[in-house]
Amino acid sequence: MDHAGYPTYGAPKVTAFADRFGWPFLDDLDGHDRQALTRMADRQPCDPQGCEQGCAD
Repeated sequence: MDHAGYPTYGAPKVTAFADRFGWPFLDDLDGHDRQALTRMADRQPCDPQGCEQGCAD
């Protein structure tokens, strides 16, 4: 978790934290939310067409 950056609203850190404790991170999400959070956890904008929400900042 210490090595994960904070871009995209900290999604990489949250993912690292959940993975370390074996907690499900995306299990309760579906559709666009799941895809967006998966991209953000990989340090990509939430939308491949460009982010209007600010997560790429």
